[in-house]
Amino acid sequence: AFDTVLADSFDADQGWTVQNDGATTGDWERVEVVDFWAWDPEGDSDGNGWAFVTGNEDRLDVDRGSTILISPAIDLTSGAARISFDYFLNQNRQGLEDGLFVEVDSNDGAGPWIPIAEYRSSTDGWQNVVIRQDELDAAGVTISSAMRLRFTATDASPEGIVEAGLDAVLIQTVFCDSGCVADFDSDGDIDAEDFFAFLDAFAAGDDRADLEGDGDLDAEDFFAFLDAFASGC
Repeated sequence: AFDTVLADSFDADQGWTVQNDGATTGDWERVEVVDFWAWDPEGDSDGNGWAFVTGNEDRLDVDRGSTILISPAIDLTSGAARISFDYFLNQNRQGLEDGLFVEVDSNDGAGPWIPIAEYRSSTDGWQNVVIRQDELDAAGVTISSAMRLRFTATDASPEGIVEAGLDAVLIQTVFCDSGCVADFDSDGDIDAEDFFAFLDAFAAGDDRADLEGDGDLDAEDFFAFLDAFASGC
């Protein structure tokens, strides 16, 4: 089963905070996105109009420093973590220190902040990212009941153009309740037979493979099964 810890399309204030780290312009702001100039996203990602972007005005991007967007506290102790978000990045100095950097903290924002993703190249529109429990484990992240994410958009010296965006944040945990998602053949064991049984159901369009229960059989259901299988539930 899945526990949704945070679902945010940014049409309401759910407690994200912005910190300035030297940037003279272009701080993160939650806005109805307007495409003011060629470096901006054409709109938001999920279609409700709202997102966090770096300076939603004409010719206003991140300059000469960084702007930091920090999530509200999130509790990931109920199961295997799954962090999904859409991001946008447009910058004119590929491969340098400019970019969008994602970190996680297990101590309610007090640190240390551990890097879990970084993006230095411009995107073709919005891009979806999913970070799973095994990736957090590999990065050395300790799971707690007061975790925070932060997204840092940076324009390093010399000054360039950096426009970033964040939308459609979905943070969930995969956990076991009365049934076991990964025991797909219901024989009491989690093994290769379950894996192949799910693949057969998924390929056949069987509703049983709709693990997210949203009426759509898609890649999210496939990865949800992988999360459950890896976590043993």
